[in-house]
Amino acid sequence: MQSDTIKTVKLKFLTMKTLFTFLTATCLITTLHAKIVYLNNSLTNPNISENLFTSWADAYAVVSSGDTIYVFGTRNSYGRVTIDKKLTILGPGYYLTENNETQVNKLVAGFDQISFVNGSQGSYIQGITDVENFYSTSIAQNLEDITIENCFLHTVFFETESA
Repeated sequence: MQSDTIKTVKLKFLTMKTLFTFLTATCLITTLHAKIVYLNNSLTNPNISENLFTSWADAYAVVSSGDTIYVFGTRNSYGRVTIDKKLTILGPGYYLTENNETQVNKLVAGFDQISFVNGSQGSYIQGITDVENFYSTSIAQNLEDITIENCFLHTVFFETESA
């Protein structure tokens, strides 16, 4: 009788260990499988990839928190955007015509306005340029952990409480 109890306990332990290993592996694979999408508003026929979009709205609709959007430099602005997800947004940089060895395409990834609102904590942008001159980038009140690197932004506006 005691032997049966020991076997049952060992079997339950083995089952829990297997379940724990499975759940850990599932979580690891899920976090390592973030989506990458590409945004290029100068294309007329982007049907070469399911992850290539010509409008910010279309690209933003398919990404989730933790995903990455690569933004191509073009002659057209990507407009005014609001970010409420944790995203990595990567553009080609700025002063591209002064640095000939860096890029083949010398056009910047320009936005009229970028607004970070609640939910975008942990976002990271790099290599983006704004094309507006007044409050071109805004970060909502009490929002933390937004990283902006190697961008050319005229103004970064930190929203505060109204009096």
